Amino acid sequence: MDTIQQILRQFPADVFQLVPKRRTGDLTPWILPDLTSEQLSSISLFRSFEFTHIFRQAQYEPVDSDTWKKLFDRYFPLKGEAHKGHRVQGFPTACYYQCWDSLLEAVDIAEAQTIRDYVHKWFDKLWWVPFAASDRMWVVKETRSKSWVMVPPGEPQSCPQLAVNPVHWTKNKRKVEAREKSHKPFVNYLGEDAFDQRGRGANVQDL
Repeated sequence: MDTIQQILRQFPADVFQLVPKRRTGDLTPWILPDLTSEQLSSISLFRSFEFTHIFRQAQYEPVDSDTWKKLFDRYFPLKGEAHKGHRVQGFPTACYYQCWDSLLEAVDIAEAQTIRDYVHKWFDKLWWVPFAASDRMWVVKETRSKSWVMVPPGEPQSCPQLAVNPVHWTKNKRKVEAREKSHKPFVNYLGEDAFDQRGRGANVQDL
């Protein structure tokens, strides 16, 4: 169990460290520079819809339950199915992913399934994750589908694509849309306190 907890604690930092660099002449990163490494290591960032507090620009899409399950399979693949080559960007170089693969390879199929069931419940508590494709963790291409929402609001452009958990979207959709129409900052509709008074992620141990 300790190994599983270590993997889950490592997950946020690894994901944010793998945000791709911008390809245009603008060298500013997608992640806001005032976020500390400690904050970027907090799972709390994945348990709110405060995207403008994380990204300079991003786009999100609420997904259905089948797509959310596919995303879980990409972030925490079945025993023997982890990517290890260069054909997939991001995942093979993530420490949490390497440890995940090693953990499942060290147990039998039944125990591996028990571990995945446990982690799946943890994954379902996340409000969003990068909308990983089959060949990369982060996708930054422009999309003009009406199902995608730009944050901050604006014309479609290339920027990180985020997948929103359908369960938490259903619970918070009205509040998110009301805030976006008013162009006001998010106040306090988070499922849990995102940061404590010292700016560190609250409830990080609640994995």
